[in-house]
Amino acid sequence: MALELISTNPANNKIIGRYKMHSDSQLNTFVDSADKTFSNWKKTTLNERSRLLFKLAEVLENNIEDAKLITEEMGKPIESAKGEILKCASLCRFYANNLEEYLREDKILEGNKNSSIVYCPLGALLGIMPWNFPYWQVIRFAVPAIAAGNTILLKHASNVSASALQLEKYFKLAGFPDHVYIAILANSEQMEAVIRNPKIHGVSLTGSFNAGSSVAKIAGEEVKPSLLELGGNDAYIILDDADLDLAVREGLASRMKNAGQSCIGAKRFVVTEQVYDSFKEKLHQEMKAIQFGDPMDSKTVLGPLVSVAERDRLHALVMQSIEEGASILLGASIPESNGAYYPPTLLEKIDSSNIAYREELFGPICVLIKVKDDEEAILVANDSAFGLGAALFTQDIKKGKRLIIESLDAGAVFLNEFVKSDPRIAFGGIKKSGYGREMGEEGLKSFVNKKYIRY
Repeated sequence: MALELISTNPANNKIIGRYKMHSDSQLNTFVDSADKTFSNWKKTTLNERSRLLFKLAEVLENNIEDAKLITEEMGKPIESAKGEILKCASLCRFYANNLEEYLREDKILEGNKNSSIVYCPLGALLGIMPWNFPYWQVIRFAVPAIAAGNTILLKHASNVSASALQLEKYFKLAGFPDHVYIAILANSEQMEAVIRNPKIHGVSLTGSFNAGSSVAKIAGEEVKPSLLELGGNDAYIILDDADLDLAVREGLASRMKNAGQSCIGAKRFVVTEQVYDSFKEKLHQEMKAIQFGDPMDSKTVLGPLVSVAERDRLHALVMQSIEEGASILLGASIPESNGAYYPPTLLEKIDSSNIAYREELFGPICVLIKVKDDEEAILVANDSAFGLGAALFTQDIKKGKRLIIESLDAGAVFLNEFVKSDPRIAFGGIKKSGYGREMGEEGLKSFVNKKYIRY
């Protein structure tokens, strides 16, 4: 029997798709096709690439009802899935509008010689993407890479194969040449050979630390560029003078988005003791009002987790946290349901020895950590192996800006709002959250040869 990838609807735990995996031989053929296509694609004008990007944005918007594929495969509420598609379209338009400016020749005066930096594509690239944002994670890597003149092979998570194949169709509908974007159906074990293939010139991965570390090692041995966007354990700091209603609203919007399955979601709420009790009460009341439900219902805010297996793994971590001293204020129980549902859960009395302090809990879990003052809040926030995002809540804007610039260790820090990515701004992390930047001008140039020429 041929190996296959299986998609299961997490709302009811029913299998909705089976997809035959590509063999190693087929993967080699795809690499050859991407490499061959690159020789022509790199010669297309920036104007032509921009035209195709505008068309891709239209295709995405015209097929917004395909959001149901996202919802069926990984449980994202339907309205959130539609929003994800619209955000993808906005990224396409952003690069279509800015491509010529970002990739223009940078001229340098060197005596009586003409010198420049020109930005040339590298070749065929490999993208390895996760399930939590099945369209967005792919588009934010694929669009700038292709716009810069590269071709790509995209290995998506095994449970979202329909989304992966649908995106391939969109590129074709938009008019991109065949094999500029190739969806490959494969497992993680097959990726080492693909990365080592001499016709692959770079790799980008969004996923876990372990997956990123493995990919970085292989790419390093082959001396190929890599870009990693890994996990996060983002701290949301609430100082004495914070607007608590705002902090609760923004913090919950971040934490409950995608059922808490977001690398840049609020994970640790670090609260000064002066406002701790008030913040805890407000957060508790708001969380109690959140009900999970059918993700196909447009009114649902909190859908299921991605799978029963991941829900059970999350619950085990919550139970470990409790064994290590945490107290339950809300939730922390598996509901009676065939689906992968988990309730909003609030934990407190967390210290540095607790799993909920050290590790990323990928679900609708809010962790409260009480600190004495601003100084201790910063120390706790930075006391993490991760460094993806952070948020700070204070009404003293001058102090807040100083703290986020001078003191907080993260790739993105927001003042008085939750952390989010934006197509216009380079985004990425530090420490075990990865390296490199996606989006913005820097993201477009992640996989180019910055060629110094003199004539």
